[in-house]
Amino acid sequence: MTERPRPPATTVLIADDDMLARRAISDYLSMVEDFNVVAAVTDGAKAVEFITNHGVEMALLDVNMPRMDGIEAASLIHAASPGTMIIMLTSFDDDDLLRRALASGAAGYLLKNLRAAQLIAALRAARQGLPAVSPEMLASLRTPAAPANAFPALTPRETEVLEQLWAGRSNAQIAAALFISQSAVKAHVSSLMTKFGTQSRLETIARAHDLGFSGPH
Repeated sequence: MTERPRPPATTVLIADDDMLARRAISDYLSMVEDFNVVAAVTDGAKAVEFITNHGVEMALLDVNMPRMDGIEAASLIHAASPGTMIIMLTSFDDDDLLRRALASGAAGYLLKNLRAAQLIAALRAARQGLPAVSPEMLASLRTPAAPANAFPALTPRETEVLEQLWAGRSNAQIAAALFISQSAVKAHVSSLMTKFGTQSRLETIARAHDLGFSGPH
């Protein structure tokens, strides 16, 4: 019986000014075959430069770095390479930093206290479109910030999709639950992001909660 060829490994850039942290994260990802670290840099400016010139599928950014911090780098990377998934990987469990990172285009916010297996599982979940947030930070998403405007008008289907996102389900799981195609799910998610003025699924959930959404009833 012929084995199915494995999908190519996800290319990863690590940006962290701490040499030990860069080495540890790289070592963690080298333990598995579905991630391939192609660059490890010391600041946000170098991360932006590398991704603009070469492109990667996933960027792991520390928040506090010299020359350019991770949040500014995330915003520039998101603009230059929208297909790059940005994950903040940091020691700062700060609510404001979490929200600023999501607003800059980050798809996740993970703390460096994760073990190797936890980090790999979180990155795999993010790759499947699931929220990637350390458990310690989840409470931040349930603590509303001051709303800047009213909750947008949603169609019944968009409300159902938002409820599914809130439950942490992937596109495939949402499609199965609502008996629609995955392409339809993507279209509804895109519409939700437009209406909420957000740049990621996770930021959409946080923004909806800020405006009073509390999940399915």
